[in-house]
Amino acid sequence: FVHYYAMLAYLRRGDVEGAAVEARRLAQRLERDGVGGEDPDDRSLRAALRYLTGAVFEAAGDLEDAGVAYRNAERLARGEAAIPD
Repeated sequence: FVHYYAMLAYLRRGDVEGAAVEARRLAQRLERDGVGGEDPDDRSLRAALRYLTGAVFEAAGDLEDAGVAYRNAERLARGEAAIPD
């Protein structure tokens, strides 16, 4: 959750670009660690984190990365595997 909290801290300070850097780090970590097995709670958490990274990317104006993050969040919420970023 280090990148999650760092993202929130940057957003609280109004630094969207700094938050986007942390969102990128979080997205890379989620991709590297995979989908976390078949645990539905884990998939739900990962889906929420992917959605959050998408919102931060969107706020930073990075619409391509936001779209990928939103698609991954949707896939995980449906119980499917995320696609590579």
